[in-house]
Amino acid sequence: MPLRRAQGALLALALLASAPLQAGQACADKPVTPAEMGKAMRLAQQVQQELDRRQAQVAILGRVGSDVSKYGLRYTHAGIAYRAPGEAGWTILHKLNHCGEDRASLFRDGLMNFFLDDPHEYRALLLLPTGPLQARLAPAAAGDLGLGLDQPRYSLLAYPFTLEYQNSNSWLLEFLVSAGSDVPVIGRAAAQAQLRRAGYRPDRIAIAPTERLGATLFRANFAFTDHPLGERLSGNYSVVTVESIARWLGERQWLAESHELALAGP
Repeated sequence: MPLRRAQGALLALALLASAPLQAGQACADKPVTPAEMGKAMRLAQQVQQELDRRQAQVAILGRVGSDVSKYGLRYTHAGIAYRAPGEAGWTILHKLNHCGEDRASLFRDGLMNFFLDDPHEYRALLLLPTGPLQARLAPAAAGDLGLGLDQPRYSLLAYPFTLEYQNSNSWLLEFLVSAGSDVPVIGRAAAQAQLRRAGYRPDRIAIAPTERLGATLFRANFAFTDHPLGERLSGNYSVVTVESIARWLGERQWLAESHELALAGP
């Protein structure tokens, strides 16, 4: 599993309307400014203080990568934060797209690096699972369960109930249901079947035909063919969002607390 931070497109659907890029184009590293590093560090410290104060083992952590308010959303990307036994710091396990390409991998990052990916807003969503669920998630996050659920073929708009593609948040959702279920859940097909049985409902994103055409022609990390015909005809696409994960955890009674943390100070 890669251990370095990668730059990449996350669930930033607002990018559909921006100027097109060449498919599979390699992205140039954007230097992190001292101001950005300072903001990421301060927000990471706020998050760690909250986690430590609540004596958490595990948390689901969301961030604001791009402005997706036009879709009724705020958070674009989430990962699972855990503290390995005997370690003082926190680690984030999450899935990242490779610079706009059609591939993604799992990464383990520190809290500060999680907020260094050029965020639209320095804000964090902190979802604390119930104690019993944290006890299950902690060893799963530190272990290899996530690798067994990883589909390298990436689509920003991946349909939640097929195996063809996967995005960052759909990987996280499948991880949560696999680690947390009372019955054995092995592999993506089993995870998706369990999600249906457990009543998971994805959000629906409306995308105009012109935006779909631009994404199909110019962006390697967008695919629409895995969605049902009805969704492709209507332009309303089911997708796993951070908000839908939070909603489902609450409905499942797996969520103990939910907090939003904005960066304190300039």
